[in-house]
Amino acid sequence: MAKVNDFCDGNIELGIKYISSELEILGYPEIYYEQQSDRQVLINLVNTTWALITDMKTLLLKNNEHTVEIIKLKSQITLHINEKSNFEKLLDKERNSFATLNESYKSALSQRNNLNKELKKTKLDLKNIKKSMNSVELQFGNEILRQKNIISQLKDKLARFVNEDCTDIEETTFPQFSSVKVKFPKLDKYLSFLCNNIQILILENATIRNLIIKILVQLSNKRNSKCTIDENELTHYLLNLTEQGFLEKIEEKFNNLL
Repeated sequence: MAKVNDFCDGNIELGIKYISSELEILGYPEIYYEQQSDRQVLINLVNTTWALITDMKTLLLKNNEHTVEIIKLKSQITLHINEKSNFEKLLDKERNSFATLNESYKSALSQRNNLNKELKKTKLDLKNIKKSMNSVELQFGNEILRQKNIISQLKDKLARFVNEDCTDIEETTFPQFSSVKVKFPKLDKYLSFLCNNIQILILENATIRNLIIKILVQLSNKRNSKCTIDENELTHYLLNLTEQGFLEKIEEKFNNLL
């Protein structure tokens, strides 16, 4: 700020003229005219000075208001900067979370694809297993049917043999063996019949074949001994066996008879 005594060095008229021109430039009315008296010039100077003081106060007040606003704005700017920093931190955190979730999603997607592949493979394996089971079931059914046919053929051939062997014996009408009371006199012929028909009757079934061979051995031993056997009862038992438990029943019966 300029000092008060630095402007006018004693020439009042010159100083007033200069001030008047400066005030006019600033938009204030002139305070000095050639025709005016010194009193009027002084009044104009006082009025203009008061206007300057009033304007100065107004400017100072506005400046203070602006200063307060600037302080508020600075505070808001600081607050916004802090909020921005917090938002950036939160954004970084969310980005990291998103990256983690994205990796988890990719991993889950990969696992799902692998599970889908395993499921398809399992379904295919299950389909193949069902086909195999159906094939095995069909083969098993065919095998059961074949075994039934073999048993039926065995019974038929044994029945024909019994009928042929009983032609000369009274009161022997096949298959009513419960009324037959005469024993077969020809154990050799009975044994020969079994030997001659093993391959025809049960060649395809190793279990039945082995059992019949065992029976033949036991019959042969009985033939060489002096004991007797009721061939009629034995034949009747064989002809009336059911398919269920066929082998077990034959073996049990022969163990009891022989």
